[in-house]
Amino acid sequence: MLKKFVPQLPVVLLILTALLLIVFVSMYGQEKAARQETATALYETVWGAMKEKGDSLDVYYSKIPADARPGFLGFVAADMKADMATDNQKIGEFLNSIPQKGIGINFGVLPLSWPNGNSGVAVFGIRIIDVFAGSPASRAGLCAGDQILAIDGDAMNVSSPLDQVAEQTKALTDRAKANIKGNEQTIVMNVARGGKNITVRISEHNAFEHLRDHAKVMNDWMLASQTARAKFELALKRIEDLSEAPGTTPIIRFGINMVATTLKEVLQYRNELRDLRMKFLEGLQPFAPECKK
Repeated sequence: MLKKFVPQLPVVLLILTALLLIVFVSMYGQEKAARQETATALYETVWGAMKEKGDSLDVYYSKIPADARPGFLGFVAADMKADMATDNQKIGEFLNSIPQKGIGINFGVLPLSWPNGNSGVAVFGIRIIDVFAGSPASRAGLCAGDQILAIDGDAMNVSSPLDQVAEQTKALTDRAKANIKGNEQTIVMNVARGGKNITVRISEHNAFEHLRDHAKVMNDWMLASQTARAKFELALKRIEDLSEAPGTTPIIRFGINMVATTLKEVLQYRNELRDLRMKFLEGLQPFAPECKK
């Protein structure tokens, strides 16, 4: 039996070695994943504080261990690239949310009367909040602040017990939307303005026609943001260069203050780009000037 077993010893040792190697690789992988998870949590915490505070970046950056700083800067660069990519996504989402037809107003619920105490009935109406410039509503003479009394003869008010206000006001808003969307011909709207009742007729429903060409709008955005994006991308490139510095860490080669200054530039340019995007979106649907009462 011993003679039969001895030739098999190398095979057994090979199997044992393989098993030990598998265990070692598994333990190393688990340890590496745990370290990465811990590092990522630290990166997120410090970077979140930097973005929130916007100052004392050198203090926050110094909280990152020296050997982890290149990884942190790589994390920042990836986060900011993903953040910048959301600009195009946000504009695309806005364009996709635009209805096919519309007269060009935003409206909301207006409290007309409120009972004394905690019981009784409240009365609500509909008020125009915004009128878009150049829209059918603007051309027809509607103004921000107008109270909509009726749409095609349907009175735009509701009486509600206080414990049903949320449901009743939502139903009123839905009814107003349905009346406007459901009439593709001429909408007859009665409004109150400055103590007068005014009748307005709206026969067009093309308030958003200028936003139909999504490719043109996106191209306009790329042109409008070209300079801001270039500054942001250049600052990001400096962050990436710092994170990939060969054979050393940014703390030794570049110093905390320099890195903090570059991080501050990244945040500054990112905020500038975000503000530009908000202004661009607002410019796609400017509001009409207020009417004289």
